[in-house]
Amino acid sequence: MRTASLLVVACCTCLSLRAQIVEIGQHPTTLHQISSLGSGVRLISHFLMTESAGTRTIYDHDLTVFRTLNYPAPPAGMTWGNMRYITESLFDTDASTIEFVMVASPTNGPGDFATFIYREDGTELFAANPGSLVDGMESFNGIYTVGDQSYMVLYSNMVLGPPTRIFTLPGVLPCMDCHGSPTNGMATGAGPVLDPASGMSLQPNPTNSELRVGFGNSAVDGVHIYDAAGHLVLEQRIVSGDAVTLSVSALGQGAYTVAAVREGKRVAVLPLVIAR
Repeated sequence: MRTASLLVVACCTCLSLRAQIVEIGQHPTTLHQISSLGSGVRLISHFLMTESAGTRTIYDHDLTVFRTLNYPAPPAGMTWGNMRYITESLFDTDASTIEFVMVASPTNGPGDFATFIYREDGTELFAANPGSLVDGMESFNGIYTVGDQSYMVLYSNMVLGPPTRIFTLPGVLPCMDCHGSPTNGMATGAGPVLDPASGMSLQPNPTNSELRVGFGNSAVDGVHIYDAAGHLVLEQRIVSGDAVTLSVSALGQGAYTVAAVREGKRVAVLPLVIAR
């Protein structure tokens, strides 16, 4: 009888613990965390490259709609790569609205990029066509804050096309990782480069089939390659050694970024060109 009583107590405790873990909702599509809102962390719907106008939804944690972001169709012959720097204060000091960056790339083959800033209702606040946001293409972020002043850096046409243009922005970055979402892919390298003078090398560059990535004196555990829109297109884990050879024959012609990674953070980045 004593044993049975103990079992009953144990089962009751188990049920009590389970009652503390409650599912509050489900969503039929992929959601990502968004940490670039001054009013708090939320969830945002996944973004797919598109040549059309559309919407993207930000949710509270109970999956009620917080904001719906509207964007128009990209310029003719171009594709939206992603939505970035989703923020309530960086581009427009009215915290009651949300603004975001859209970067468009050529639909077919290499060519000029375009950068736009929109308010959540689709109102255009800024346009540079051609013009490529530096973000993800160099060892610093294309939008950053020094003291109380924020800046945006654009190339005038393609990913590395001079001249370089510098703009001041009215607001400040609310957090370190303000690329918006998704928080996977490019966001793993969104912070400062740990050791920009690492001696990283790419041979040959441009290339069309194989790429030898040298790490110099840096200890790395992986190599990531991102396309011009900031999407992770190739990932290679490194066990040991000071260099690795990658096959890039499956990647299309154009500009890319190669990042040497240690514990999820970049130790160095270099631009890569794939030419066919």
